[in-house]
Amino acid sequence: MFSKKASVVALTAALLGSVSVSTHAEESAFSGSAGLSTAYLLRGLDLDSPQFWGQADYTAGGFSTSLWISSLASTSYELNLVPSYNFAVSENVSIDVGAVFYKYEDTDFGDYVDLTAGVGFGDFYVGYMHTVGSDYDDIDWDYLTFSGEFGAFSALVGYDAWDDGMDDGSYVHLDLSYSLTEELSFTVSKILTTDGSYGDGIVTNYSDDVQFLVGYSLPIGN
Repeated sequence: MFSKKASVVALTAALLGSVSVSTHAEESAFSGSAGLSTAYLLRGLDLDSPQFWGQADYTAGGFSTSLWISSLASTSYELNLVPSYNFAVSENVSIDVGAVFYKYEDTDFGDYVDLTAGVGFGDFYVGYMHTVGSDYDDIDWDYLTFSGEFGAFSALVGYDAWDDGMDDGSYVHLDLSYSLTEELSFTVSKILTTDGSYGDGIVTNYSDDVQFLVGYSLPIGN
């Protein structure tokens, strides 16, 4: 989610516990993690540098939900609630549906919401997000991704399109990542193409230079 205010950076990391419990035939589990990165990279854009974040997760069968908090200079913090449901179609194919509810210092949950859906097949995944919410009336914002994992390497191509009746267009970005360990990763990101006033505005407000970031994360309570 792109923030439009400017304020002082708040460095926030949640210390979240982890415990596993069993309920009848299916297992439910709580887990937590926290980390930092040299940049907050979202849809190929550097929203803040550096980034500190914490996350709590709960899973039960095909249902999962996450609560994620991050530092974000323009609004002091970003808080996301992410419920989703995943079900297997076959041994190698799965489908998931869910949503992302965003909360900032001066907004409420529901002002910004992404509806999500995706299909996983083997080591590849196709994902789709469409933005709704009270602050997005008459705005069409879509994000499509194709990603794959190749051992310690992963790649993602993202297509982001916006139309608010006055400003419209799109851009495509590529993220290439390498996980040196389970905790330490490196990512290179580049905007490949832009189209329309929205695409031009993305480059003007951010950059189409090659970006390089380092991320480090740790489980909490495992």
